Amino acid sequence: MARKPNSAEMVFLLIWHGVLSGGILVVFITSEASYAMHLFSGVVVLGAVVVRLLVGLCFPAGTPLSLGVAIPRSIADNPGSEGLDLIKNLLNSIMPLALIATIGAAALSGLMMGGEFEGEFHQGLAGISLTVIFVHVVLSVMLRALRNTKKRAM
Repeated sequence: MARKPNSAEMVFLLIWHGVLSGGILVVFITSEASYAMHLFSGVVVLGAVVVRLLVGLCFPAGTPLSLGVAIPRSIADNPGSEGLDLIKNLLNSIMPLALIATIGAAALSGLMMGGEFEGEFHQGLAGISLTVIFVHVVLSVMLRALRNTKKRAM
């Protein structure tokens, strides 16, 4: 099971989330208004994805900044854990990779749009990434609410 982030890791994650989400917000706001601003924000998003990949590959599995969190196969692999913990561990392992893959693919396809990629392909990937972001936010809020409910019940 991954440990909680220390203060330096938390600062990095908060700044990274801010740059990424701010870049994505500007990308979606400027998609019809300003191509130059849309392109610049897309490059910022792609840069944030690359930075997160590089940082994630430098840290071992189980640490908050890694991308390779170990996925337990069953409750037997984690004595004393409950089903909610297993779901949380699975989501913590899969969600970062799904987010980086979909957001990175959308940003990269936009950068390469002048070549063989069509605008509809880029827009489709952007829609998929937006859906994955929405699922990430909803699951994060739900898991936090469940954890808080569980703490209050104890």
